[in-house]
Amino acid sequence: MQYWKDVDGDSAQLLLVSNEAVYAETYKGSLIEAQISRLQAGESPAQVFGDKATHVVLRGVKRVQQSSGDSDIDFEVGEGKEAKTESLTIEDAGVRDAVFGAVEQATQGRFRRYEDTYSKARAAFASALTFSLLAMGTAIAFNAATAIRAAEEIEITGRKKGLKQMAVWVLDTLGPWGVSIIGGLLCALALFVLIQRVQAPPHLQMLQSKPYRPQGPIITGIKYALLAALWVVLGPGLFG
Repeated sequence: MQYWKDVDGDSAQLLLVSNEAVYAETYKGSLIEAQISRLQAGESPAQVFGDKATHVVLRGVKRVQQSSGDSDIDFEVGEGKEAKTESLTIEDAGVRDAVFGAVEQATQGRFRRYEDTYSKARAAFASALTFSLLAMGTAIAFNAATAIRAAEEIEITGRKKGLKQMAVWVLDTLGPWGVSIIGGLLCALALFVLIQRVQAPPHLQMLQSKPYRPQGPIITGIKYALLAALWVVLGPGLFG
């Protein structure tokens, strides 16, 4: 059994890895020291950690992953339709690595460790897709807001009439300029994330029983080709 403190301002997270489970709970002030004292006195983690604590039973875990691009360790629990992901946020990178290593030890060779560093092109794709969808969505909203402002009266029919009325009201309230400003800010954020990911491509560490095959450059190229085709097909109509 190993435990760590992940301090974040005036609160701290107590993390524990045993051979059976991973526990995590956040405490304010000095309460965490009292909890550590209870563990040192031999109390069971199940008694020390409360009902609101994160509790991941290792025998049900099928995959564990962490990325240099975020502060989470993700546990895939269950299989098929019942599979779910439990995410454990740990701000201190050193503590996060230690917890990941302790989980690897606790699973006792049930998993193999795999590592994968993204290429710059692969790292940029998700943000490039997000930017594209936001830009196209902004153009659609701009054109709709312009048409609504120009119309004397908007007749709304069909299903989900209330939702459509709300959408018309929002677009009419914001107007073309409001839509453009909000959309522009979101696009700028997507570009900022894209630049960050290109400058420091994510490095993944995984624990799993199935062999891991990283995405090859051909698949990445196909994704970019499809994204380019999306711009060729929709771009002229939206921005022309």
